[in-house]
Amino acid sequence: MNVTPKFSVAIIGGGVCGLTLALALQKRGLKAHIYEGTSKFGEIGAGIVLGLNALDIMSEIGVYDEICKFTVDPRKTKLPGFTTVFANAPREPIITVNNEGGKGWASMMRMQLLDALVKFVDPAYTHFNKRCLSITSDAETKVQTMHFKDGTTAEADVVLVANGVKSALRGMMITDTQPELPADAIKGVSYSSLMNFRGLVRRENALAMGVDTSLWSGITSCLGRDKHVVMYPVKMGQIINIAAYVREPSSVKLPPNHPTTEPATTEELLAHFPESDFAPEIQDLLKCIEKPTKWYMNIVYPHLETYSKGRVALLGDAAHAMLPFLGAGAGQGIEDAYLLAELLSNPQTTTKNVEEVLQVYSDVRRPRSQLVLDRSVQAGRISHGHGPSGFTKEGLREDLTTVDHWSEEAYVYPLNKNVDQALDILKKEGIFAY
Repeated sequence: MNVTPKFSVAIIGGGVCGLTLALALQKRGLKAHIYEGTSKFGEIGAGIVLGLNALDIMSEIGVYDEICKFTVDPRKTKLPGFTTVFANAPREPIITVNNEGGKGWASMMRMQLLDALVKFVDPAYTHFNKRCLSITSDAETKVQTMHFKDGTTAEADVVLVANGVKSALRGMMITDTQPELPADAIKGVSYSSLMNFRGLVRRENALAMGVDTSLWSGITSCLGRDKHVVMYPVKMGQIINIAAYVREPSSVKLPPNHPTTEPATTEELLAHFPESDFAPEIQDLLKCIEKPTKWYMNIVYPHLETYSKGRVALLGDAAHAMLPFLGAGAGQGIEDAYLLAELLSNPQTTTKNVEEVLQVYSDVRRPRSQLVLDRSVQAGRISHGHGPSGFTKEGLREDLTTVDHWSEEAYVYPLNKNVDQALDILKKEGIFAY
């Protein structure tokens, strides 16, 4: 479908959310220029989980079959569930959540998901080594000018920011001015007091070292007080993705411009997860990680009061970076992208009303995404023994049943629910005629 552009669109950031947005717009006949800060498309992190909400959108924009080349199709195959255990007794489930029916999900490598999306992106609309430091708006024409680190600029009528939790552009939503922020400035984020050691283990390598990997066929969360380890298979089960979390005292503050990720050693990792608290099955798997990395986990908090200002809007982690304990962060960014694409491609959206349309996007997406953000934080507290029902098997089972409901509400969401909500508002406010 070819559509005469009503206005030009730029997307800042070429990660999962930015590319999903570009493809969703492209599906509706609108081409957007993508400005990526690195030299090529890439994703930080190893594994990623997509619920049916995200997978439905991937199907709608025409990339679902490509994604299923890298993961098992949850619509057709019954997959192992999500099992929670105590770290000192990994063979005794506290609770298992089935991955079937409406609650299905798929896990894969982040780069595999990105590769599936990149396959459909028009290279003529991609620009690399373009790290955006600020955006200014012409008071008369309202054209947006993007200022990049390399000294160049580019213009667009609408700019959509999907450049992650470290976005220097988030400050535009917090202040009334549009300052030219330094490259390392991060506004609107807070350290969550969580460190995360990440790594990958090839199943064949673990087996060669005599490690029993039979426990890790599905997503497993191994709980200890103030620390826990999550494992799940990616790359069709060939690789086990590992995330090992440590809760630091709330008094710990990171200094300004502290790196969000650092290399770590196996010895450092094991020191945080000692044999006294973590069973040999877990210890053995952690020892198989060759090059662990250590992450300091930030979230967007306090909540932003808006995701849009003028003709600029945020989506994904730039707007609502959350913790991974519901496996819902990517899905929320994908929902953002789909709604933006549906609204911007609507025949009634024009340069005259696009600011109002973007504000309605913000009004619709903020309540849901920020609720999921809050629940992701609470789910982390529960996993670390600070839930309302305590750190007993019975107490955890009660609290984790609540977390399961939260996950289901994040994963099971009608494809066009947000679209219908936004259209109703636009019609009631007289922005759209019908």
